[in-house]
Amino acid sequence: MASVCHAADSTAVLQRIATNECADRERLFCAVYDNTSHRGYRYSHSLTNVGMDFLYNTQKVAVIPQEGSGYVGGDVAVSSFQLFNKGAVWGGASYTGGKIYNMQFNETSDYMRLAPYVMADSVGGDLSTQSYKISGGFNVRLPHKFDIAAEAAYRATIEARRVDPRPKNIVSDLNVKVATSYGINDSMRIGVHVGADIYNQSNILKFYSEKGTPNVVHLTGLGNRYVRFDGSNTSTVYNGYSAEAGAALLSLSAGWNSAVNYRYSSYTNIISTLNNLPMSESREHAAYADLSYHFIMGSRFSSVGLQGGYVNRAGVENIFGDAADNIYPIIGSIRQYRMQQANGCLAANYGFAIGINRFTLTYKIGYRFFTESYFHPSYLLELNHLTNNIEATYMAVLPKWIIETAVQASYNAALHSYMNIGEPTLWNQPVRQTFNQLSHSHGDAGLSLSLTYAPKPHWALTLKAAYTAAFLHQNLTHTAAVYFGVRF
Repeated sequence: MASVCHAADSTAVLQRIATNECADRERLFCAVYDNTSHRGYRYSHSLTNVGMDFLYNTQKVAVIPQEGSGYVGGDVAVSSFQLFNKGAVWGGASYTGGKIYNMQFNETSDYMRLAPYVMADSVGGDLSTQSYKISGGFNVRLPHKFDIAAEAAYRATIEARRVDPRPKNIVSDLNVKVATSYGINDSMRIGVHVGADIYNQSNILKFYSEKGTPNVVHLTGLGNRYVRFDGSNTSTVYNGYSAEAGAALLSLSAGWNSAVNYRYSSYTNIISTLNNLPMSESREHAAYADLSYHFIMGSRFSSVGLQGGYVNRAGVENIFGDAADNIYPIIGSIRQYRMQQANGCLAANYGFAIGINRFTLTYKIGYRFFTESYFHPSYLLELNHLTNNIEATYMAVLPKWIIETAVQASYNAALHSYMNIGEPTLWNQPVRQTFNQLSHSHGDAGLSLSLTYAPKPHWALTLKAAYTAAFLHQNLTHTAAVYFGVRF
């Protein structure tokens, strides 16, 4: 996108930073860049970042107990975007390490991805986590206005605890995309992409205490569990994959922008201590679409647009006969669990430049629906919210400095909520705890400040700090982040 933000009387690196960051702020939705062949048009300057950050989060009451009530950690990362005559290349690598505090009713990594089929016990505790990520991609311009592109990303995660119960989770996640696009004219491109993801997690739980061990269960949703396999089955494996496809219309200046994406995912939960018994499978369909129009009026810009998404996750549980030599034959299957969520919003932004100052204001209003259900016993949970979000950003570009600040606030007004999950039990306690907070109106507010200084024309130092407070029913959460890096 052609940016109306141009650094005045600045060094080369400051102009690259300011122009690239303004390009992101001008765009109302960024899903057009899910199409890999459009990634080469995202920025008009090459830029490399090397830095580290620190993140702190604490929750008075865990919003989702299965993900813990706090986190302390940091990462070291390098990323680069480089333009050349006939396209662009980009890539990155990072290491993240930290600790998740007070994770309850879940001993499995990537909870939101694999829920509800996770291994759990009644004790839980803090969990150390480490992740290694590497990614890279390219976009090449061909004759006759065509582009081709591809990118790949890989993540390896290890999470463990040194006191009982002692999970050791190892995650491997590989994602690949290929894409092509065509230039309708000099300022508009249309593209399509396909992608695939291969996922694996080994989830082993051990106990060394001589004082006894808690009951280990395999949850199936809304407080239910596969009672038949309660006890000592403490080793599971998750094998999964996803396939996606999408199309996107990209305007390089003023004009229409749109993205449509679809993804299908499947994850099988295997109890490896029972001769690799396939206990369950989750199958998810996810769709997303947006449409916006971008205006440029001299030193001013504005966008208006619509955005929506839908996710449908079904859980299928296998039914097993009597074991023979510790092998359980599958005699049937039933769809017990279902989760649906839908969201839509109307959004608009407005920005302008006056001298060295750049301002942007963005507002979004929408509706969000979430429901979980279980077939037998018949359970149902439902949440509905009217969502509001406003964000204001300011940037000043000086001869050797860039000063950036942003403030944002959101408010989710509860419209209707309902929960029927039977009588209170140990295993539906986290469901009730989450519902108690999200069924009421809630919101958050945050601010950030970034200082970039260029001692030399071709490199700069950046220091950024951000803080967000979230306000929920009988709960308050705090999130703080600090980043320091070199950019060239």
